[in-house]
Amino acid sequence: MNDGPRVSDRALAWATTALLAAFAALAAVAMARYPGGAWFDRGTHGYAFWSNYLCDLAGPVALDGHANPGAPFGRVMMLAFAVALVPFWCAGARLAATERMARAIRTAGCTACAIAVFVPFTAGVPGPWHSIASLAAGTLGSAASAALLLACWQRRAALRAALGALAFASGSVVAVVYLHAILTGYEPAALPPAQKVAALSYVAWMLAIAHRAR
Repeated sequence: MNDGPRVSDRALAWATTALLAAFAALAAVAMARYPGGAWFDRGTHGYAFWSNYLCDLAGPVALDGHANPGAPFGRVMMLAFAVALVPFWCAGARLAATERMARAIRTAGCTACAIAVFVPFTAGVPGPWHSIASLAAGTLGSAASAALLLACWQRRAALRAALGALAFASGSVVAVVYLHAILTGYEPAALPPAQKVAALSYVAWMLAIAHRAR
């Protein structure tokens, strides 16, 4: 279906891919330069993939108390992922059965991306703004994901639907546990690895949608 001024499917696909590649490369650099410290063990050396959050890479001070020289890379890394979601939502909207659903996917998804821009710049900053930005972007992103998942099922795109279900489910679990942690002060050790599973699930879904995998 047509959804306004037409950007080619190929352009959306390669924009998504290039931005995700930048995200991965920047993440590798930021992880390599992270001094150390995790939420459940401040004495760890370097970045612990299953114990640190991605947001830890963007904080100016690492959790071990040392300055984080990888913070600029961490911030741009998170920006690259947020921007990669824009062509993803636009490509996904083309799967929608109606213009109304397509508009809902684009609007909720791209608004989430705009809010997500603030997430890396509030990491490690005192106050509630990081949590507020994360939850707001996550809520809108979940709404867009649910609509896109429905579109995949309606199109009988089995692989895209399966990856979407995994991404939506894992992302929803992370959001609920994160909100519970904010409200109660109890943060389970399973939350950082769950975040990684959700992030990797979304990357796989984004690539499948962008390149029209069946």
